[in-house]
Amino acid sequence: IHTGDRPYKCPHPGCEKAFTQLSNLQSHQRQHNKDKPYKCPNCYRAYTDSASLQIHLSAHAIKHAKAYCCSMCGRAYTSETYLMKHMSKHTVVEHLVSQHSPQRTESPGIPVRISLI
Repeated sequence: IHTGDRPYKCPHPGCEKAFTQLSNLQSHQRQHNKDKPYKCPNCYRAYTDSASLQIHLSAHAIKHAKAYCCSMCGRAYTSETYLMKHMSKHTVVEHLVSQHSPQRTESPGIPVRISLI
């Protein structure tokens, strides 16, 4: 039954918030205390609740997704810059091969971007 009662009131001066559950009050109090026990294993950021940390971690996953794929060998990179640097190695290798071989190889293809969604 939802009575609308909020028996767990925040004791912080000037804060009028109240909660239906003690755990929600405890989570809220961390904001006043600057207590951030939920720490990101990938960087220096920390959060007062696990939901905020999960949102942050998903940003890391997207940021580090390898969305740029080499059309010649299939290696994937996090940025077009890294991919282009990699593809220049293909060009050097092909140039060396073409100097020592009667068959000429073609230049690298256009970079392929993989859609994450």
